[in-house]
Amino acid sequence: MIFTTIHISSSNIKLVTIKGKSIFKWEVLPLEPGLVRDGRIVDPPRVGEVIDNLFHSVSVPKNNVIVTVSGLPYTYRVMDFPKMKPTQIHEAMTNNLAGEFAVPMENLYLSWAPVNIKPDAIEYFAIAVDRQYIDSIIETVKFARITNWSLDIRPLALARAAAQSDAIIVSLDYDYVDMVLVQGGQVKNMHIANVDIEVEDSNRGRYYNLFASELAKLISYNSSTKNNEPSSSNIPIFVTGEVLADAMKTGAKEDILEELRSATGCAVEFLATWIESPRLFIEENYATNIGLALRKLKNKAKAGHDFRDIKLDMLLGAYDKKPQTLSIAYIIVPAILVIIVVVITSVISARHQVNTDLDKLHAQLNTADQTLVQALGQQSRENDLRDQINSVNAHIQTSLAEYSEILGNKGKNAGYLEDVTSVLPENSDFSLISMDSDTIRVSGIVDSPFDVITYIRSLQETGYGTLNIEAIGNSDNGTDYPFTVVINDPGNLNGN
Repeated sequence: MIFTTIHISSSNIKLVTIKGKSIFKWEVLPLEPGLVRDGRIVDPPRVGEVIDNLFHSVSVPKNNVIVTVSGLPYTYRVMDFPKMKPTQIHEAMTNNLAGEFAVPMENLYLSWAPVNIKPDAIEYFAIAVDRQYIDSIIETVKFARITNWSLDIRPLALARAAAQSDAIIVSLDYDYVDMVLVQGGQVKNMHIANVDIEVEDSNRGRYYNLFASELAKLISYNSSTKNNEPSSSNIPIFVTGEVLADAMKTGAKEDILEELRSATGCAVEFLATWIESPRLFIEENYATNIGLALRKLKNKAKAGHDFRDIKLDMLLGAYDKKPQTLSIAYIIVPAILVIIVVVITSVISARHQVNTDLDKLHAQLNTADQTLVQALGQQSRENDLRDQINSVNAHIQTSLAEYSEILGNKGKNAGYLEDVTSVLPENSDFSLISMDSDTIRVSGIVDSPFDVITYIRSLQETGYGTLNIEAIGNSDNGTDYPFTVVINDPGNLNGN
C-alpha cells in the first residue's frame, strides 16, 4: 500500500509518502508569502500548482492522499446521544449544535466520529469548519489534480502521532503553535496560537516564552472545566516542530529541553513516533504528516498506551471527489454558437462591404453546417453505442435469469456473502461466516472496537435492519479485537 500525506502551512508544503509501514519519500517546497494566511488558502491555483510540482518532483501517485492545513479555524464539541440509527445521527447533530456555534449550520462543514460507547449512549466527537475555508482547500486540490483524498484536522494528527493515553502534544512551528490535550486515551482539548515573532537564535527565548504562555492557558482552561479528570498540570508534555528541528542544528537536544522546561516549569520531552524512517529523515519537521499517515496504518498505539484514535473526514458525504467528465455535445454546441455570433457581428459592423461579407458569411455558415453535421453524426454514433450496450445488458440479464433458474436455490446466499464482506472496515479480517435461512453470523477481528460500530452502520445502509453485536472481545496484543455480529432475518432486506 502506497499513500501520501500533504501538510500545508503559511510558509511551505510538506509531503511524506508511506510504502508499507515505513517512510518511502519526503519533500518540502516553500510557498510565496501571502498565498496561505490565517489558515485560509488565498490563492488556490498557485498553491495547487506548487502541490502538483511537489508530486512530480518525488514521482509518487496522487490517488491516495490525506491533506491538512495549519491554522484552519475549527469549533468542536464532545456530546452524548442515545443509541440510534446512523440515518438519525445527522439530524440529531445539527439540531443540538445549531445553538452552539456562532456561524449558522448551513455555512459549516460538520463531521463527527464515535469516541466512547456507554451502556445506554454513544459519545461523539463533532467538529465544524467554516465552508469558505474548506471550499478554498477543495479548489486547491482540484488545481493539483488530486481526486482520491480526505481532509483531516491537524491537532488530531498530532495526537495520533504521539499515541499517548495521557499527554499534551505540542508542535512548535514558525506560523502556529498547535496543542492537543489527551486524557484517558481521549482527546479532551485542542488549542492553536498564531506566532507573530521572527524566530532566530538570538530571540528563540521569546518564542519559548510565547509557548509557555499558551500552554498555561490550555492547562488553566482544562483545570477549570468540571470533567472529573485528573489534573492536567502533571501530564507529560511532548514537543516537536520546525523550530526545534532548526534549533537542533546548532544546539544539543538536552540543552533545548532544559530551555523549554525552564520556560514552562513542566516536564518536557521530544515527541518520538514508532514509524520506520530513513536515517536522514528529520521527524520534527514532519510530525504532522506522520500523524496523518498513522490513521491508515495498523498498530498505531504504542505498547501499554490506551489511545483512542479519532478518524474523521471533513468532506465525508459533502463533496464528490470523483473526476468529472463532459459530454462531447457540451463542447460542439457552444463552438457552433460562437461561430454564429462571430458571423452576425461581422455582418452588422461592416455593412459597406456587403458582398465581401456575404461571401465570408456563406463560408462560415458552411463551416458551421459541417460542424453541426459532425455533431449530429457523433450523437448518432453515441445513440447506436447506447443501444448496443442496452442490448448487451438485456442479453446478460436474460443469461443470468437462465443461470439462476438452472441453479435453483444453490446460490441463494451469494448476495448476502458479498454484502457482509464488501463493507468490512479497512484493516479488518473475517474468521468465520455462517448462514442459514434465518441468521447470518459474522466473526472476525478489527483494529478498534469502534470499527464494529462502523461495520454495523454500513450493513444498515446496505439495507439489513435486524442487527446485533453478539460479542466484542478483549485484545491480546492491543490491536486485534475479536467480534461477532448477528444478522437476523436476512431475507427481509430493505423491507422485502
